[in-house]
Amino acid sequence: MTVSVRADSLELDAEGPLHGIVTESTYTGRSIDAVLTVELTSGRSAEVLVHAHPEQVIECGDEVHFRVLPEFVAVIGDGRGV
Repeated sequence: MTVSVRADSLELDAEGPLHGIVTESTYTGRSIDAVLTVELTSGRSAEVLVHAHPEQVIECGDEVHFRVLPEFVAVIGDGRGV
């Protein structure tokens, strides 16, 4: 199955099941764009972008937890070419 997960689909949440290390943090005026490095079960890592509320304090090097908001995730393929 292939899914599309946009930055809007991710939300910082202290109790969230996923976690990563902040490698970049940019205030955009409307939000903070935080790039997180996330360790995968394969032993590799991936970078994900999370839009954080501008009042949240996050800095490079912080470990943060986040969750996926399922209502913003789109299935774009089922792995069988459909």
